Amino acid sequence: VKKNFPKAAQPSFRDIRIVDGINQRSSGDLVKLLDVHDPENTFDDEQEFLRVVSDNTQSKDSSIVLLGDSFVNVYDDPTLGFAIEGKPKQRLNAGFAQHLSFALQQPLDVIAMNGMGSTGVRREFAKRPDDEVRAKKLVVWVIAARDLLLSKTAAAHANIEWGTVAFNPNGHHEAAATQAPATEERVVIEAKLVEKSKNQSPDSPYRNALHTALYDVEKVVSGNLDAKQVLGVQWTFQEKQMAPTASFTVGGRYRLTLVPWEAKKELHTLNREEGVLVFDVGQWFVEKAETIK
Repeated sequence: VKKNFPKAAQPSFRDIRIVDGINQRSSGDLVKLLDVHDPENTFDDEQEFLRVVSDNTQSKDSSIVLLGDSFVNVYDDPTLGFAIEGKPKQRLNAGFAQHLSFALQQPLDVIAMNGMGSTGVRREFAKRPDDEVRAKKLVVWVIAARDLLLSKTAAAHANIEWGTVAFNPNGHHEAAATQAPATEERVVIEAKLVEKSKNQSPDSPYRNALHTALYDVEKVVSGNLDAKQVLGVQWTFQEKQMAPTASFTVGGRYRLTLVPWEAKKELHTLNREEGVLVFDVGQWFVEKAETIK
């Protein structure tokens, strides 16, 4: 990157540092996929020494975009097996993104979603306003050789999709009118489900998964919302257990408690099915949902 893209690699002050080192253990995702009766006594844990990087490694304003999946997240996202004992939700800050940022001495704009390295991360990047995308100087795309080499049938079984991505033609000014605020402000609405992404199977390597759903807003119960539609990011399964929102059906009416998606950074790396494509609708996380009879 430094040699071939000097205009993209613009080192700032050397404030990105290795701040710690930790030994972590995990049985690994392949053992979990085997579904054996007693994995702890059948297989030894994998042991890794992780170099922990300081916190200031990511910025959406960076000129370099990093796209990837769980191969980027594995030593950062605690849900992938290497969580710190007693701190199951704390990021490890020892993944590929953090170390690339350390090597370049500049923050990166990171879009890394577990299981979504082939198409999902490209779609996420493509949803950005047009002028924001064009301002980037370099895209680094980390992708598993497996995703490139599998046959179409094997790829389908592994939930690997190579889809065409449409980029958002709207600029910041057009997008600003529909974007949800980046605060924890909650909005409660009554809405009708008009389109929903498919559900992924809990038999996947991931313990948690999300999907998107498009709703027509029928009534704002509380909070501030001036929109006819919302794009909800909602649970498919948590800890391998299917969530109620996975069974929601098109045409159904629901009372939703919404939180701006930008305020839920800790969920952005999770596996997320995005079969609903809209550019002019604000995106929210469905924190709570119940059926309206």
